Amino acid sequence: MIKKETTHQWTIQLPSEKMSVLTNDEDDVAVIYKDSNFGDTQALLLRVTDSSVKIISMPHYIEDIEFTLNKEIILTLSPFANELDSEQFKES
Repeated sequence: MIKKETTHQWTIQLPSEKMSVLTNDEDDVAVIYKDSNFGDTQALLLRVTDSSVKIISMPHYIEDIEFTLNKEIILTLSPFANELDSEQFKES
């Protein structure tokens, strides 16, 4: 897992090195798949405040999002995305 700091001291754990985290001044956080979007350009969009996280949109390659009391956001890839990610990593 790769950990990235976001706004309001939240940390996001990414299941792949091929994912990037983007933020803006309106407390929005986007997670995008850099290498392959599986035919879908949708990003994971989150609205982050000091005490909460709201899911704005969730792409099909994300299976689960867990939020902890320690202000961590933990992402899990869908099984097909995880498999493709593993296969592409082996080919590299």
